[in-house]
Amino acid sequence: MTPEAVTPIASICVPTYNRASLLRQSLHSVLSQITPAMRETVEVVILDNASPDDTPAVVAQAQADFPDAPVRYVRRPQNIGCDANFCDTPNQARGEFVYMVSDDDILLPGGVARLLELIEEHPGLDAYSLNVREFWDSPDEDSAPFFNKPDHILRGRDEILPPLNALLIFISCFAFRRENVLGRDYAAYYNTNVAQAYMFLDALAPGRGLYVSQRPYLARRADNHQGYDFFRVFVTNWAALMRHAQRIGYSRQAVRRTMEIYLGFLLDSIVLFKSRGTMGQIGLSDRQAVGAAVRLVRAYGWNKAAMTTLLPRLLMPRALYAPFKAVGLWVQARRGRTAAPESAALRALPERRPGATPEQR
Repeated sequence: MTPEAVTPIASICVPTYNRASLLRQSLHSVLSQITPAMRETVEVVILDNASPDDTPAVVAQAQADFPDAPVRYVRRPQNIGCDANFCDTPNQARGEFVYMVSDDDILLPGGVARLLELIEEHPGLDAYSLNVREFWDSPDEDSAPFFNKPDHILRGRDEILPPLNALLIFISCFAFRRENVLGRDYAAYYNTNVAQAYMFLDALAPGRGLYVSQRPYLARRADNHQGYDFFRVFVTNWAALMRHAQRIGYSRQAVRRTMEIYLGFLLDSIVLFKSRGTMGQIGLSDRQAVGAAVRLVRAYGWNKAAMTTLLPRLLMPRALYAPFKAVGLWVQARRGRTAAPESAALRALPERRPGATPEQR
């Protein structure tokens, strides 16, 4: 029986656009783990969004280097946009579960085998998280994973949503059951930079559970995101995503709790932007901060903490922010606390996805 005649257990899908050098590393990290015994249980699907660089050659070389790995190369005749490319993965995949791996992610050793083990040992769940940590220079860097507690299963959509939180936007956050989203149309959410999160909400909606691994099996490249309006994506569009969650059956209490936890991520980000004045190509001048504040009030006007903590820091003139931060660090030191690393504010930022420009992938 040919591999094409067998339904794989997992489809590892790699959406890509114009990042051949990074794709080469990512594909190697995935394909090197697929043994001949996995040939009928795993497939790798590369969704090339009409890359003008050497992506076809990189894929061809990867197929030659790893002939035992079942690879399907889907090359778009034209760029359909990053959100459409992401959300088309369930339609292009054949596996029972879909695991999207970004073209700059590194799947750490044992990741493929562990995913198959989890699906076999804990059948019937909606999704399986291999957990993620980030790196700056080398994927071998030791950094804290997003989930840092023993392996566990979150059951019920309302139990899953708050701890998952901002990771919901990260395309490699978990492997999900394909039938939960197959045939759904997400075109209404294209160009929001969070379209895949709508798909993930649907994937988790049946409430049968999410398995969470403490050990991270995926390394995410840090500070590799630019070209979009942070506050549009992470305040306005995030709030719209949470309203959608409530409309499809997540409870109001779970949504509010998720948004409250999310405030910590926004606070870290504001501190970072005010300190550096920029994040990639995202400027945060005093004038821009006013526009960001309007978005914050519209999304979080109901939350006292947001209005009393985040809003003042956002609107504080940058000239005053450096001494303000210095005082804050001094107070933390006196209390025996250390400041969170800058990377904490970057944990869930999506990769560069600048709307409909040629940079889109």
